[in-house]
Amino acid sequence: QLQRSGPLAKHCDTILWNILRLMSDKAPKNRERVLKALARITDVDPSILQLDFVQKVMQFSIKDLAKSVRSAAIDLVGKYMSKMPELSIEYFEVLLGRFRDTGPSVRKRVMKILRQMCHDGLNIESKVKVCVSISEGIFDDQDSIQKEVL
Repeated sequence: QLQRSGPLAKHCDTILWNILRLMSDKAPKNRERVLKALARITDVDPSILQLDFVQKVMQFSIKDLAKSVRSAAIDLVGKYMSKMPELSIEYFEVLLGRFRDTGPSVRKRVMKILRQMCHDGLNIESKVKVCVSISEGIFDDQDSIQKEVL
């Protein structure tokens, strides 16, 4: 909406790029704040998640060293996966890689997102990858992950 009209319309990409540049900040809390700001922006225009430079930032954020940043990025992507199935192609592999995340809450969230993606229509090859990854969760050291598998 903002991109299409208003006095800021011609500056939207520049403003967004400058916000996302802050993802290089050393403090994880600041990177998490950037993702929360991006979440508010995507509430207005979810198609922003389809922009190449936004996708690259999100893919790096999903692999961030800080669990809070990874979690915020996964939550943001997961929120729009069912509404925008075309995002599945862009984020599937990076999400699949998070099944081995060090944070149990991240693993659990990824499991729920990928399970939903299976219901929303992944191809058979991707569904098999998800099922294999989920089934490996039975050996997880966290009881909550094991219960989620069952």
